[in-house]
Amino acid sequence: MSTMIIGTSDRLGIMAELAEQQRWDCERLDEEELELFVSIQGAELQVRVTDLANFDALHFAFAATKLRVPKRRHYQMRRMLGSINERLWAGHFDLYPETNQILFRHALLLAGQEAVKESCEAVMAFGRKSYENYLTSFVLVAGGICDVEAALKSASFGTDGTA
Repeated sequence: MSTMIIGTSDRLGIMAELAEQQRWDCERLDEEELELFVSIQGAELQVRVTDLANFDALHFAFAATKLRVPKRRHYQMRRMLGSINERLWAGHFDLYPETNQILFRHALLLAGQEAVKESCEAVMAFGRKSYENYLTSFVLVAGGICDVEAALKSASFGTDGTA
């Protein structure tokens, strides 16, 4: 199921351990990068976690494995991503032109410390939920099914508690 380095002092070790605990498919791509595959409602996400030593951070990039944005829809998708990013408190969405994929990116600043499991879990949960909230909107705009405003109205947001 996975190819990982565990129990070393590298900063990605905590993510490899978390992947094993959660039974996520995980592969160590090199000394600075892990690739994980996790499920959300409606899609499988590829998550690349990169040790950015020069920024003293772990960078997380989430992408739906089967969703591609046709070049003719890039303008509309970028408009929507800009609108979504204005609403986010952390992380951001981006359209990666080389693969036509929508990425959710977030960096965990380490400030000279090792990665903390709870912080990595929080970033993974936040990234998965952020992508899940907007997945339907992404599909609608990528497919040209509706305009940006209508697609954003389809975004799903869960609530905690009761009113």
